[in-house]
Formats: sequence, C-alpha cells, structure tokens
Amino acid sequence: MIPYKLVKRHFTDETRKLLEEPFIFEGKSVCSTNGHIIIIIDDCPWSGDLGKGDDHIISRTNEMLGAHHTGIYAPLDADRIAKEVSEAPKVPLFEDCEHCDGEGEGECEHCGSDFECRHCSGSGKTNVKIGEEYDDVIKVGNKTFDPKYLDLILKTLGVYGERETATFNQTGRTIVVKSESVKFLLCERTPKE
Repeated sequence: MIPYKLVKRHFTDETRKLLEEPFIFEGKSVCSTNGHIIIIIDDCPWSGDLGKGDDHIISRTNEMLGAHHTGIYAPLDADRIAKEVSEAPKVPLFEDCEHCDGEGEGECEHCGSDFECRHCSGSGKTNVKIGEEYDDVIKVGNKTFDPKYLDLILKTLGVYGERETATFNQTGRTIVVKSESVKFLLCERTPKE
C-alpha cells in the first residue's frame, strides 16, 4: 500500500491551499493532487484521518474519470516509457535575477523609460543553476505527456511492484494509468515549438 508520506511528498502542493493535503474521495478512496497528477488510492488504511476535498477538485476529478469509465484499458509499456524518460533531453533552470524580478528589464525611476537590466544582460536569469527540466514530451498512446510526471507515476508503481501490470486508457486530453490499488490521472502536455 502506498504510504501517506509518499503521497504527501509527491502528490500535494504546499503553495496552493486547496492542494496541501490528500482528501477523501467518494467516501472510501484517498485522492490527492500536485496540480499535474491526480492519484486515487482505493481502500486506503490511513483514509480515516483525512477530510473532505474541495468541491471543485472533486467535480473535476469525477469529470476526468467519467470520460475514461467505459474505455478499454491497454497494457502500459512501462519499460519503453522509462527508457524514453531516461533519454529525454533536459535544459538547465536558473534563478531569477533579483534586480529585475526575472523580467530582464527595468524602468528608470527618473524618466520612466524601460531599460535592459545590467545585472542579467536582459535575460531575467542569474548564472545560479537551480535544477533542470525536461525539454520534450513522451508519447503514450496518441497523446504526449511531460516526462517528469510519467517518471513519477512509474517510480510510484515500481515501489509497490505494480509497474508491470499497469494499464492505461486515454480519452480527450487526459490519460488514466491504473494498477491493482491505485489510479493516476495526467493531462496532456503539448510539445514545445
């Protein structure tokens, strides 16, 4: 069973009040979201300690699940997806320039005209690297998804030995990945131009 600590760490968002905690979904399941992935855990032993979720999030989750209710689930090619995630190109992320608040320009306090920030040469970023992000998408079925979130889904399934038996269904702009004890809903990400 997926523990509370894993759900709290990866499937919530501390910066948004509505997404800070997992919640009860449809009376028996635990649901949580980080704003990108929704995780639904059936028959969760720690669900008794949770409150009811926000009506909008519950409604949206039901709407997304409803679109997949009658669809056919196909085996998830987890090995192919994992290989593509590991080979996906990444680009560095840099800290925003504190002098221009990441805008790359400023306004003259005397005359009001715009000027290029001399501290970052107009880029809005410093040379302090704060991480990396994926620069591409990965295709599952006939839609494309962010490798970061596909990787998180596969790792979570792998920890509980359910990666090889996972299936998926795709309807509209979302995909549902499900295994014996958990479902994940993930929205499509379009490729960068």
